[in-house]
Amino acid sequence: EHSRILVLYPRFFIRNDSEKWYLDVKQAGASDKTAMRLKPGSSGAFFWADISLPELLCVRPVRDLHVMNDHCIHLWSGGFDISALGMIPLRIRSNAELKWSYGTAPSSSVAVVRSLIELRSGTGGTGILVSLKEELDNGEDSLYRIENHCPFPLWVSQDGIKERPDSNGDIVMPDKKICYGL
Repeated sequence: EHSRILVLYPRFFIRNDSEKWYLDVKQAGASDKTAMRLKPGSSGAFFWADISLPELLCVRPVRDLHVMNDHCIHLWSGGFDISALGMIPLRIRSNAELKWSYGTAPSSSVAVVRSLIELRSGTGGTGILVSLKEELDNGEDSLYRIENHCPFPLWVSQDGIKERPDSNGDIVMPDKKICYGL
């Protein structure tokens, strides 16, 4: 007689491919206490914190393991669907007030994190791996990049941002480029 073994795996795994950032990951709209903090190069199983909320993931870069939630320099990304396969660049703004309090100028106010969503092998097409990695600040390896070849500075912002629309843009100086995300 043969015995059968049933092995259960979580549907979602999140991997931090960053070389310098810890990454907080949580369900959009859930409390910050439910966030999972991944150190560079690590991965972990992800579970939805609240079934009444949309199944959207948000991400935020963090300087190190011991930073408290209310002292994170970066804000949360917008929620994104991790069941849609492909690559999504996430534009994550800094909390300018906190940057000033730490003595850092708010000029580098944006981080772009690339999210690659793919099927995990050996899961029969049901397991999903979400790999997160920061893009270079100069835009060299970006999925989207804005280059200013004009002799004057350009103001660039994303249309449709309802929360603080006047502060959701960037100045691109002449002969400079920035990475861009959604």
